[in-house]
Amino acid sequence: MAALRTRERGTDGDSSPNGGTVHGTLLDEGARPRGSPQRRELLVTGCAITVTVGGALLLAREDGLRLEQLASTRDWSGFGLQLGLVGAILFMVAGHLVYELARLGCLVRSTAHRSVPRQVLDSRLDRPAPALVIMIPSYKEEPSVVVKTLWSAALQEYPNRRIVLLIDDPPEPDEAVDRDRLVAMRQLPSHIRDLMDEPARRIEAAHRRLRRRSSDDIDLVAEVRQLAAMYDFVGNWLCTQADRYLVEDHSDAFFVDRVLREAGRQRLHCGGVLVQRVSAAMDLLSVGELIDHYERLLSAFRPRLASFERKRFANLSWAPNKAANLNSYIGLLGQDFRVIRDDRYLVPTSEPSTADLHIEDADYVMSLDADTVVVSDYATRLIEQMEREEHRRTAVMQTPYSAIPGASSTVETIAGATTDIQYLIHQGLTHYRATFWVGANAIMRRTALNDIQHAHTERGHVVKKFIPDRTAVEDSDATIDLVERGWRLHNYQERLAFSATPPDFGALLIQRRRWASGGMLIAPKLLRLLFRRPRLMRPLEAFMRFHYLLSLVGVSFGLSTLLIYLVLLFPFHSDVTSPWLAAASAPYFLLYARDLSAIGYRVADILRVYALNLVLVPINAGGALRSLQTWVTKAPVTFGRTPKVERRTAVPPMYLWLDYMIAAGLIIAGALHARSHHWVYGGFLLLTSGFVIYALVALIGVRTSFEDMGLDRVVSMLRSRVVRRAGLEPPVVGGSVSTTIER
Repeated sequence: MAALRTRERGTDGDSSPNGGTVHGTLLDEGARPRGSPQRRELLVTGCAITVTVGGALLLAREDGLRLEQLASTRDWSGFGLQLGLVGAILFMVAGHLVYELARLGCLVRSTAHRSVPRQVLDSRLDRPAPALVIMIPSYKEEPSVVVKTLWSAALQEYPNRRIVLLIDDPPEPDEAVDRDRLVAMRQLPSHIRDLMDEPARRIEAAHRRLRRRSSDDIDLVAEVRQLAAMYDFVGNWLCTQADRYLVEDHSDAFFVDRVLREAGRQRLHCGGVLVQRVSAAMDLLSVGELIDHYERLLSAFRPRLASFERKRFANLSWAPNKAANLNSYIGLLGQDFRVIRDDRYLVPTSEPSTADLHIEDADYVMSLDADTVVVSDYATRLIEQMEREEHRRTAVMQTPYSAIPGASSTVETIAGATTDIQYLIHQGLTHYRATFWVGANAIMRRTALNDIQHAHTERGHVVKKFIPDRTAVEDSDATIDLVERGWRLHNYQERLAFSATPPDFGALLIQRRRWASGGMLIAPKLLRLLFRRPRLMRPLEAFMRFHYLLSLVGVSFGLSTLLIYLVLLFPFHSDVTSPWLAAASAPYFLLYARDLSAIGYRVADILRVYALNLVLVPINAGGALRSLQTWVTKAPVTFGRTPKVERRTAVPPMYLWLDYMIAAGLIIAGALHARSHHWVYGGFLLLTSGFVIYALVALIGVRTSFEDMGLDRVVSMLRSRVVRRAGLEPPVVGGSVSTTIER
């Protein structure tokens, strides 16, 4: 498979992404708002926090009096039910407060943030840069997905970098389709190197020619013009690759525009600036500066690309998760190895001349998911920050990824909206020193990883673990280890990374179930840390961290508790709502809708987000039950990889049946409440059922859900029976059956 999929001649070359965009807003550092709009947003957020806290206190007071009354009458069943309901509601209100606080923190940070100018970054590249290895873990991915990530890593303008594709497929697959995909994956690094060889050779020749000439024999005007022509050449070459790329969906269009074409535009701009300097008789570049330009260009077009497969070696970890894949390669950094015993074992050697495998050391390691792309100065900007004195104890720096805009399906668009809102939340968490590692595109300090490493025995071999793999959210687990050892984590305040959103509900289910299952296993670890070292975290930081870990499960259980109460228990205990609940919740929904509008979505999309969250309730509950099962049985966690394939991912029938049962139960209960003249509760339940039905139709699809539930086979069987009873059985000819049904 070619590293760049090319389109046939005559196809339209427009690759602009369709749909919403995620550019500078009042909550986005790209616009860096100042003055009255910024003050207005801060004031709005402050008022929302005040109203939410006030409403929550009054709600707690009212519920406390209600509980006291139930206790005084010794109605212990009612007391228990009311206590559970109050706890669920207050947890949801706490989630609203976390969002509002995070929004406030994001606003404060965006006001203070100043992006480092590009020329300053370039000047800081002149000194020897710390070594960086970019690791791209991949397991049974489509090559067309991984190639975009490889290109974004290869076009990083950080000079001292290596890129390694960590292929985790079985090295000897049985199926032909798996073998073909593995061969294509192994060829991707060399394909990209071969494509970049043409501009690299031209840059190398110009660089050698300039270095061989003496300073007295150099015409600076001519050399600057030649350098400008070189920038024009590589810029046009990148734009040509963009024109040739086969754009099949919005992620392809985004990649072409923001990675390939943007890199070309930057080079063309540099060439134009140099020509302007010559034409305006401005100060010309010195010989040393000319050489530096060629060396930076050469570094950009001579990426060190390779692949590595840990499962080819018996003495490396074979644990089926991403953390083990990353750990295996990190543990080999800076060492030489001999391959022995039929190429199955890696043995360290102190003699490089006899080594079969040499893996260079690195000061920083970057993990880049196989469906994530980063802009060309991502590594440069973040490592420049990590090298500053104030960040010497920063273990992980990242920019939370945003959703790739322009999704065609409704479920992908709405899931992308929640991803973009999460970006704002993560930026706000950093204001309270409550940052969590998001493993899709993080840069990690090697010394920090060494600080949390430990040895582990697997299949009789001692392997190193840097990133914990006991949960399916290894990055959140590692966060607690790093915090315990005095390291900090930081979200850089710019949108520099973009990741694909699961394209269908089945893939989204796997992702969200994994997120829900990990938090419950990690929360006790955080609690133990607070008991051992209570001064390690401020109360607000601990509150934000706990809610981050438990939010998916807590909100789902809170919402389901409220609905169950209204559906089943309301006739026996009618005190369920309060105007103070509405007062405590309304600011959250208003700010959420406001933020959706600010980042390129519609205000009405908040209703579709609510519908999505309703049908995700059984999935989040399933993730929580998996966590409890793992905690009780101590069994290894099964890693649920989010599929990144071209086919639709089937939804487990159990979750679909539960969603349909929720919709039916809400309709029946709403009708019963309305019949009893409980108009508020009945209307709420019927409205909620409408959201669930909308999600089943628009986000999942009735036909696809029927297929996954097996109802299509039932319908086909019933149809066959009707046909047979009507005397329209297909005739049997020569032992074979042919069906003919007249319409």
